[in-house]
Amino acid sequence: MLLGSMAQNAFAQKIEIKGTVRDASDKSIEYVNVVLQTIDSTFVAGVTTSPEGEFIFKNTAAGDYTCSFQHRV
Repeated sequence: MLLGSMAQNAFAQKIEIKGTVRDASDKSIEYVNVVLQTIDSTFVAGVTTSPEGEFIFKNTAAGDYTCSFQHRV
């Protein structure tokens, strides 16, 4: 499960994409690799979730994106 949000200033061309990765029991999952890509699969950025399962992409150009998540147990 992914809980996320997107904040955008009405006059800015940059956005912030953030969220929390949780399992089916609502427990945060740490150290998940999160990859942000454009709709045509061009790599934009990658981050790893915090111990609280949180991730953030700052100063991202406004647009349409996909996120993929990978976690090894």
